[in-house]
Amino acid sequence: MYVLAEKGSIACVTYGALPAFVPKQTHDAARYKENAALSCVILWNSIMKRPFAETDLAVFVTKRTLQLRPKSQIDIAQEAGFQNPNFISMLKNGAAKLPLDRVLALAAALDCDPKRLFLLAFQQHGNETEQTAIADIFGTVVTRNEVIWLEELRDASGRSDPSLTSRSRAALRGIFSK
Repeated sequence: MYVLAEKGSIACVTYGALPAFVPKQTHDAARYKENAALSCVILWNSIMKRPFAETDLAVFVTKRTLQLRPKSQIDIAQEAGFQNPNFISMLKNGAAKLPLDRVLALAAALDCDPKRLFLLAFQQHGNETEQTAIADIFGTVVTRNEVIWLEELRDASGRSDPSLTSRSRAALRGIFSK
């Protein structure tokens, strides 16, 4: 149950999707109000105000902005051409999704790979059919950094197309402490 509004001696509460009006002075209304504040915050943040809070893009932008300090979020937003200087904060807290036509500009401002940022932004849009089509058409999208790793692997192996053995897998994982 959620308190939707209060006016005078009446509190508007909801049981699921159906609102009901109860007097604020009754014992039940007092009990309802105790739990309603937290419920309203959860409902508001998770459903109505921050629908993208748990997305990979929100996590990525949060981490990347921390890595770019002392560069401010306002500076990043301005570099990316966003009119709202708080747009980066909105991305981080899940209040907004990244428009696909802004991916290149934001990638430049965040100094990150535009392919990776595009995939994260595309996930936010929830287009399952289109995501499957992109994966089927383009296969695994490789970032700039991954291309550099692949080139180094090719150079180190003399372009011999080495197979991934358990020993080479262990060595690679050792680099990343895994």
